[in-house]
Amino acid sequence: MTNYRKSTVDQAKFIAETCSSCRRCMRQCVFLQQQGQTPAQLFEDFVEKGDIAPLVPYSCQLCHQCTVVCPHHLELADAFLAIRQDMVQANHGHTPLKQMKGVELHQLLSRFALFCYTKKG
Repeated sequence: MTNYRKSTVDQAKFIAETCSSCRRCMRQCVFLQQQGQTPAQLFEDFVEKGDIAPLVPYSCQLCHQCTVVCPHHLELADAFLAIRQDMVQANHGHTPLKQMKGVELHQLLSRFALFCYTKKG
């Protein structure tokens, strides 16, 4: 289980308490449609249980379209990013999802000069 930062939990509480469940964000976001819960329900469950399945925050594309249409301008993407960051920190710098291991490898290898091309001049 991940130990989430106080700021992450506070952000989730704020969303759970502020979201009016108008579902405007759900009409704009395939991820939220697939979850089948309003942000209020998603973040309330997270706060109550103290944890969330890693696939949930990693399924958010962090596009902020939800914030654009939200009457309260709730920053759902920022909250999901904070949850992701806490999960990575708890997992000693690695993603908790096996599906993301290829991305980690790409990020590691892309820093080496052998795999980078720069044109001189």
